[in-house]
Amino acid sequence: MSPQEAFFLSYVGTALWSSMDDDGEPLDSNYDRDDIAAETLDAMRRDCEAFYEANQSHIHCEDAPMSREFEGPIAAREAAMALQRTMEAALRAKGILK
Repeated sequence: MSPQEAFFLSYVGTALWSSMDDDGEPLDSNYDRDDIAAETLDAMRRDCEAFYEANQSHIHCEDAPMSREFEGPIAAREAAMALQRTMEAALRAKGILK
């Protein structure tokens, strides 16, 4: 898997992990990437590609944990946390998250 694909998959997993349904349950408890509309995934991929291209020297997603998988090397956990912060910043910039 390419680093760009790992970044994208981490982004999607983090989006599901960090979002809640109407009952306060994390979305990744009941949903996965296959439940996201194709148009939404395409938009997410474009966002990831643009961000990765602009910041690739600072991104290290190879072997990064996906969603709730927090075991692994410190660098992998750090990459997942950085990805979550990046996603939150992007959602704030789009007015989706306050």
